[in-house]
Amino acid sequence: MRSSSYSRFLQQKSHAGGFSLIEVVIALGIVAFGLVSVIGLLPVGLQSFRQAIDNSVTTQIVQRVVDETQQTDFNTLANTVYYFNDQGTMLSGTSSQTLYTVNVSINKSTAVPSDGIVGPYSSANLATLSIQITQAGGGATRTASAMVARTANQ
Repeated sequence: MRSSSYSRFLQQKSHAGGFSLIEVVIALGIVAFGLVSVIGLLPVGLQSFRQAIDNSVTTQIVQRVVDETQQTDFNTLANTVYYFNDQGTMLSGTSSQTLYTVNVSINKSTAVPSDGIVGPYSSANLATLSIQITQAGGGATRTASAMVARTANQ
Protein backbone atom coordinates (compact mmCIF):
# COMPACT_ATOMS: atom_id res chain seq x y z
CA MET A 1 0.00 0.00 0.00
CA ARG A 2 2.77 2.27 0.75
CA SER A 3 4.36 1.88 -2.68
CA SER A 4 1.05 2.58 -4.50
CA SER A 5 0.57 5.89 -2.65
CA TYR A 6 4.13 6.83 -3.39
CA SER A 7 3.72 6.11 -7.10
CA ARG A 8 0.47 8.16 -7.17
CA PHE A 9 2.31 11.02 -5.53
CA LEU A 10 5.05 10.90 -8.16
CA GLN A 11 2.50 10.84 -10.98
CA GLN A 12 0.61 13.80 -9.56
CA LYS A 13 3.85 15.72 -9.04
CA SER A 14 5.10 15.17 -12.59
CA HIS A 15 1.80 16.42 -14.07
CA ALA A 16 1.25 19.22 -11.58
CA GLY A 17 3.43 22.08 -12.97
CA GLY A 18 5.78 23.34 -15.66
CA PHE A 19 5.47 24.63 -19.19
CA SER A 20 5.21 22.60 -22.33
CA LEU A 21 7.78 23.00 -25.07
CA ILE A 22 5.34 24.82 -27.36
CA GLU A 23 4.55 27.39 -24.66
CA VAL A 24 8.25 28.10 -24.14
CA VAL A 25 8.82 28.46 -27.91
CA ILE A 26 5.87 30.87 -28.28
CA ALA A 27 7.08 32.97 -25.31
CA LEU A 28 10.61 33.14 -26.74
CA GLY A 29 9.19 34.18 -30.12
CA ILE A 30 7.23 37.06 -28.56
CA VAL A 31 10.25 38.25 -26.57
CA ALA A 32 12.53 38.01 -29.64
CA PHE A 33 10.04 40.03 -31.74
CA GLY A 34 9.96 42.77 -29.11
CA LEU A 35 13.75 42.91 -28.79
CA VAL A 36 14.26 43.07 -32.55
CA SER A 37 11.78 45.97 -32.74
CA VAL A 38 13.55 47.91 -29.98
CA ILE A 39 17.01 47.25 -31.45
CA GLY A 40 15.72 48.42 -34.85
CA LEU A 41 14.84 51.82 -33.34
CA LEU A 42 18.34 52.43 -31.93
CA PRO A 43 19.94 53.75 -35.17
CA VAL A 44 17.08 56.21 -35.69
CA GLY A 45 17.38 57.44 -32.11
CA LEU A 46 21.15 57.80 -32.35
CA GLN A 47 20.86 59.74 -35.61
CA SER A 48 18.30 62.11 -34.06
CA PHE A 49 20.57 62.54 -31.04
CA ARG A 50 23.56 63.41 -33.26
CA GLN A 51 21.51 65.93 -35.24
CA ALA A 52 20.38 67.59 -32.02
CA ILE A 53 23.99 67.87 -30.86
CA ASP A 54 25.04 69.35 -34.22
CA ASN A 55 22.21 71.90 -34.06
CA SER A 56 23.21 72.89 -30.54
CA VAL A 57 26.91 73.26 -31.37
CA THR A 58 26.11 75.18 -34.57
CA THR A 59 23.98 77.60 -32.59
CA GLN A 60 26.81 78.11 -30.08
CA ILE A 61 29.26 78.75 -32.93
CA VAL A 62 26.99 81.35 -34.55
CA GLN A 63 26.54 83.11 -31.21
CA ARG A 64 30.29 83.08 -30.61
CA VAL A 65 31.00 84.56 -34.06
CA VAL A 66 28.34 87.26 -33.62
CA ASP A 67 29.76 88.16 -30.18
CA GLU A 68 33.27 88.29 -31.63
CA THR A 69 32.08 90.54 -34.46
CA GLN A 70 30.39 92.98 -32.11
CA GLN A 71 33.68 93.49 -30.27
CA THR A 72 35.90 93.84 -33.36
CA ASP A 73 36.41 96.50 -35.97
CA PHE A 74 34.39 95.50 -39.03
CA ASN A 75 37.32 96.28 -41.34
CA THR A 76 39.43 93.47 -39.84
CA LEU A 77 36.75 90.83 -40.36
CA ALA A 78 36.62 90.60 -44.14
CA ASN A 79 36.39 86.91 -45.09
CA THR A 80 37.58 85.52 -41.76
CA VAL A 81 37.91 81.76 -41.13
CA TYR A 82 37.46 80.23 -37.68
CA TYR A 83 37.95 76.64 -36.52
CA PHE A 84 35.95 74.87 -33.82
CA ASN A 85 36.10 71.44 -32.19
CA ASP A 86 33.19 69.05 -31.52
CA GLN A 87 32.24 70.95 -28.35
CA GLY A 88 31.99 74.31 -30.12
CA THR A 89 35.22 75.64 -28.63
CA MET A 90 37.21 77.99 -30.88
CA LEU A 91 40.63 76.68 -31.91
CA SER A 92 43.60 78.86 -32.83
CA GLY A 93 44.05 77.09 -36.18
CA THR A 94 43.28 73.89 -37.99
CA SER A 95 44.28 70.74 -36.12
CA SER A 96 43.24 67.13 -35.66
CA GLN A 97 40.50 68.36 -33.30
CA THR A 98 38.90 70.60 -35.93
CA LEU A 99 35.34 69.50 -36.70
CA TYR A 100 33.75 72.75 -37.86
CA THR A 101 35.24 75.28 -40.28
CA VAL A 102 33.46 78.63 -40.19
CA ASN A 103 33.73 81.16 -43.02
CA VAL A 104 32.51 84.63 -42.12
CA SER A 105 31.88 87.33 -44.67
CA ILE A 106 30.65 90.78 -43.76
CA ASN A 107 28.55 93.29 -45.66
CA LYS A 108 29.28 96.69 -44.15
CA SER A 109 26.78 98.58 -46.29
CA THR A 110 23.74 97.38 -44.39
CA ALA A 111 20.60 99.40 -44.02
CA VAL A 112 17.72 98.76 -41.68
CA PRO A 113 14.53 98.65 -43.76
CA SER A 114 11.91 101.34 -43.36
CA ASP A 115 9.01 100.63 -41.03
CA GLY A 116 6.80 103.31 -42.59
CA ILE A 117 7.48 105.85 -39.85
CA VAL A 118 11.27 106.09 -39.95
CA GLY A 119 13.03 105.78 -43.29
CA PRO A 120 15.81 103.32 -44.02
CA TYR A 121 18.64 103.71 -41.55
CA SER A 122 22.29 103.11 -42.44
CA SER A 123 25.36 103.37 -40.25
CA ALA A 124 29.02 102.45 -40.24
CA ASN A 125 28.28 100.60 -37.00
CA LEU A 126 25.82 98.26 -38.66
CA ALA A 127 26.74 95.20 -40.74
CA THR A 128 25.27 91.94 -41.99
CA LEU A 129 27.22 88.74 -41.36
CA SER A 130 27.02 85.68 -43.54
CA ILE A 131 28.25 82.67 -41.56
CA GLN A 132 28.90 79.38 -43.34
CA ILE A 133 29.62 76.39 -41.09
CA THR A 134 31.07 73.29 -42.73
CA GLN A 135 31.42 70.05 -40.82
CA ALA A 136 34.59 68.02 -41.45
CA GLY A 137 34.35 64.66 -43.15
CA GLY A 138 31.78 65.67 -45.74
CA GLY A 139 29.21 66.73 -43.17
CA ALA A 140 26.44 69.20 -43.69
CA THR A 141 27.09 72.83 -44.55
CA ARG A 142 24.88 75.31 -42.73
CA THR A 143 24.48 78.99 -43.42
CA ALA A 144 23.31 81.69 -41.05
CA SER A 145 22.88 85.43 -41.44
CA ALA A 146 22.87 87.99 -38.69
CA MET A 147 22.63 91.75 -38.51
CA VAL A 148 25.26 93.09 -36.11
CA ALA A 149 25.51 96.49 -34.47
CA ARG A 150 28.42 97.71 -32.44
CA THR A 151 28.91 100.76 -30.30
CA ALA A 152 30.11 103.92 -32.01
CA ASN A 153 33.41 104.13 -30.11
CA GLN A 154 34.91 100.95 -31.57
